[in-house]
Amino acid sequence: MQARVSFISIGQLLNRQMANLPICSVQTDNFNATKELTKYLFKKGHKKIGLVTSDSQVTTIDERVNGFLSSHIDEGIVVNQTQILSTIDSVVPNSTRDISEDIQAISEFIQRNKDMTAILSTEYNIALLAKSAVELLEKSIPNDFSIVCFDHPPINIFDINAFTFTHIQQDQMSIGNRAVQLLLDKIANPALIKKISLGYSLIEGQSVHRI
Repeated sequence: MQARVSFISIGQLLNRQMANLPICSVQTDNFNATKELTKYLFKKGHKKIGLVTSDSQVTTIDERVNGFLSSHIDEGIVVNQTQILSTIDSVVPNSTRDISEDIQAISEFIQRNKDMTAILSTEYNIALLAKSAVELLEKSIPNDFSIVCFDHPPINIFDINAFTFTHIQQDQMSIGNRAVQLLLDKIANPALIKKISLGYSLIEGQSVHRI
């Protein structure tokens, strides 16, 4: 008898090829989280915002790009393809690209968009690359340029020089708990197909300047 294998897709583990398959998943509401993060920048006076993302094949990237575009539509603010850089590769697992290449790519992206005042990075490591790119142009965060991102490592309270990006914090504990419960439900009912989208928090840091 052939054994059945039950599995749950968690967070960013779902790639584009699996997006439309009838499988269970648990993840953050990336679309609305990105909309809120983008609108946060709008409220701070930023009108020309860049989006910097990797070329990873996970659906999370698509959801965040769509949220970025949707927020512009909601606000009636024009956005075009030149405001999106989606070729960052050094942050992708098993990449062989040197981070200096991506820093240079972001630097050139900023220079091509002279009136851009902020960048939304789809992950923390890209935010670090963007910060290095801004500093390469002899500018500072947040006085000359603002950066926001998804996720952030815990800050050591004893590090008085610690820098915090304004970011979306995913509820990792809830994601884990719901995934375990959903897996148990799936084992009990193999026909179950359920996709769970969870909430998030927007955490203000030191990386955004009001214009």
